[in-house]
Amino acid sequence: MALKMQVRGEGGAVLSPLVSLGGINPLLQGVDRERFPLLGHIDPYGETIFNSLQVRSLMKELSSWSPGIADIEVPVGQLVEYCKCVLADTHRYLWIFGD
Repeated sequence: MALKMQVRGEGGAVLSPLVSLGGINPLLQGVDRERFPLLGHIDPYGETIFNSLQVRSLMKELSSWSPGIADIEVPVGQLVEYCKCVLADTHRYLWIFGD
């Protein structure tokens, strides 16, 4: 089950291509929800939407999260880039889609 992500604007306007997060699935990988509350609440089966304030916190979580899986470094990097895209302008949101 692969999560996908996309940056959208106000009203749902698509601002980035839909990209797979590869092997990243924090909830199914047993992430500690108390230590990583945003990562730990990504819905693996539905939609999760982060606003710019949440994205700032998500980036802090990503910088200290070590999933222990070597082949997900590239998707984590892509997730960080999409977070930066959200922060580059107002009224942007990070959408994460589960299966």
